[in-house]
Amino acid sequence: MRGEFADANFSGWSNFVVAESDFNVFVDQLKSFSKAFEGLPSLRTGWGEETYFSLQFEKWKKSGTIWASGELAYPIHSKVSTNAPCSHRVAFGFPLEPTQFDMFLRGLTNVKDQKENEAILHGIEA
Repeated sequence: MRGEFADANFSGWSNFVVAESDFNVFVDQLKSFSKAFEGLPSLRTGWGEETYFSLQFEKWKKSGTIWASGELAYPIHSKVSTNAPCSHRVAFGFPLEPTQFDMFLRGLTNVKDQKENEAILHGIEA
Protein backbone atom coordinates (compact mmCIF):
# COMPACT_ATOMS: atom_id res chain seq x y z
CA MET A 1 0.00 0.00 0.00
CA ARG A 2 0.99 3.62 -0.25
CA GLY A 3 0.22 6.13 2.47
CA GLU A 4 0.14 9.81 1.53
CA PHE A 5 -0.38 12.71 3.93
CA ALA A 6 -0.86 16.34 3.07
CA ASP A 7 -1.93 19.53 4.77
CA ALA A 8 -1.07 23.19 4.38
CA ASN A 9 2.39 22.75 5.96
CA PHE A 10 3.46 19.18 5.17
CA SER A 11 3.18 16.45 2.58
CA GLY A 12 4.85 13.07 2.40
CA TRP A 13 4.33 9.46 1.43
CA SER A 14 5.74 5.98 1.89
CA ASN A 15 4.97 2.48 0.67
CA PHE A 16 4.29 -0.24 3.25
CA VAL A 17 3.11 -3.83 3.32
CA VAL A 18 -0.18 -4.92 4.87
CA ALA A 19 -1.19 -8.57 5.10
CA GLU A 20 -4.44 -9.15 3.22
CA SER A 21 -5.95 -10.81 6.30
CA ASP A 22 -5.10 -7.76 8.47
CA PHE A 23 -6.61 -5.43 5.87
CA ASN A 24 -9.81 -7.49 5.69
CA VAL A 25 -10.14 -7.52 9.50
CA PHE A 26 -9.65 -3.73 9.54
CA VAL A 27 -12.39 -3.18 6.96
CA ASP A 28 -14.71 -5.44 8.98
CA GLN A 29 -13.88 -3.47 12.16
CA LEU A 30 -14.71 -0.22 10.36
CA LYS A 31 -18.04 -1.60 9.17
CA SER A 32 -18.93 -2.57 12.73
CA PHE A 33 -17.73 0.82 14.03
CA SER A 34 -19.91 2.66 11.51
CA LYS A 35 -23.11 1.22 13.03
CA ALA A 36 -22.83 2.77 16.51
CA PHE A 37 -19.41 4.51 16.45
CA GLU A 38 -18.21 2.35 19.32
CA GLY A 39 -14.85 0.63 19.64
CA LEU A 40 -11.39 1.50 18.33
CA PRO A 41 -10.84 0.02 14.88
CA SER A 42 -7.14 0.05 14.06
CA LEU A 43 -4.63 -1.19 11.54
CA ARG A 44 -0.95 -1.56 12.42
CA THR A 45 1.81 -3.02 10.34
CA GLY A 46 5.61 -3.11 10.15
CA TRP A 47 8.34 -2.82 12.78
CA GLY A 48 12.12 -2.77 12.97
CA GLU A 49 13.57 -2.50 9.48
CA GLU A 50 10.15 -2.22 7.83
CA THR A 51 8.03 0.85 7.28
CA TYR A 52 5.63 1.22 10.19
CA PHE A 53 2.05 2.36 9.58
CA SER A 54 -0.89 2.74 11.94
CA LEU A 55 -4.38 4.15 11.55
CA GLN A 56 -7.08 4.28 14.21
CA PHE A 57 -10.57 5.74 14.52
CA GLU A 58 -12.58 6.70 17.58
CA LYS A 59 -15.68 8.69 18.44
CA TRP A 60 -14.54 12.14 19.52
CA LYS A 61 -16.19 13.55 22.62
CA LYS A 62 -20.00 13.58 22.49
CA SER A 63 -20.33 15.34 19.16
CA GLY A 64 -20.87 13.53 15.88
CA THR A 65 -17.21 14.03 15.05
CA ILE A 66 -14.83 11.09 14.58
CA TRP A 67 -11.12 11.32 15.33
CA ALA A 68 -8.63 9.67 12.98
CA SER A 69 -5.06 9.24 14.16
CA GLY A 70 -2.00 7.34 13.13
CA GLU A 71 1.65 7.24 12.34
CA LEU A 72 3.93 6.52 9.41
CA ALA A 73 7.64 5.88 10.04
CA TYR A 74 10.48 4.28 8.17
CA PRO A 75 14.05 3.54 9.23
CA ILE A 76 17.01 5.59 8.05
CA HIS A 77 19.89 3.40 6.99
CA SER A 78 23.30 4.84 7.74
CA LYS A 79 26.71 3.73 6.50
CA VAL A 80 28.17 4.76 9.85
CA SER A 81 27.60 1.91 12.29
CA THR A 82 28.17 4.02 15.42
CA ASN A 83 24.96 5.99 14.95
CA ALA A 84 21.91 4.91 16.89
CA PRO A 85 18.97 3.69 14.77
CA CYS A 86 16.87 6.59 13.47
CA SER A 87 13.70 6.99 11.47
CA HIS A 88 11.63 9.53 9.62
CA ARG A 89 8.27 9.74 11.32
CA VAL A 90 5.00 11.57 10.91
CA ALA A 91 2.26 11.28 13.50
CA PHE A 92 -1.14 12.68 12.59
CA GLY A 93 -4.59 13.23 13.99
CA PHE A 94 -7.60 15.06 12.65
CA PRO A 95 -11.38 15.24 12.99
CA LEU A 96 -13.81 14.07 10.34
CA GLU A 97 -17.55 13.98 9.95
CA PRO A 98 -19.46 10.68 9.75
CA THR A 99 -20.14 11.29 6.03
CA GLN A 100 -16.39 11.57 5.37
CA PHE A 101 -15.87 8.33 7.30
CA ASP A 102 -18.61 6.63 5.26
CA MET A 103 -16.96 7.68 1.97
CA PHE A 104 -13.60 6.33 3.18
CA LEU A 105 -15.18 3.05 4.27
CA ARG A 106 -16.92 2.72 0.91
CA GLY A 107 -13.57 3.33 -0.82
CA LEU A 108 -11.77 0.73 1.34
CA THR A 109 -14.54 -1.78 0.69
CA ASN A 110 -14.09 -1.21 -3.06
CA VAL A 111 -10.32 -1.69 -2.67
CA LYS A 112 -10.97 -4.93 -0.76
CA ASP A 113 -13.36 -6.08 -3.53
CA GLN A 114 -10.77 -5.01 -6.15
CA LYS A 115 -13.15 -2.50 -7.73
CA GLU A 116 -10.87 0.48 -7.00
CA ASN A 117 -7.16 1.10 -6.36
CA GLU A 118 -7.38 3.78 -3.68
CA ALA A 119 -9.37 5.15 -0.80
CA ILE A 120 -8.94 8.75 0.31
CA LEU A 121 -9.67 10.03 3.80
CA HIS A 122 -10.35 13.76 4.06
CA GLY A 123 -10.61 15.53 7.38
CA ILE A 124 -12.68 18.56 8.27
CA GLU A 125 -11.42 21.69 6.51
CA ALA A 126 -9.98 24.21 8.96
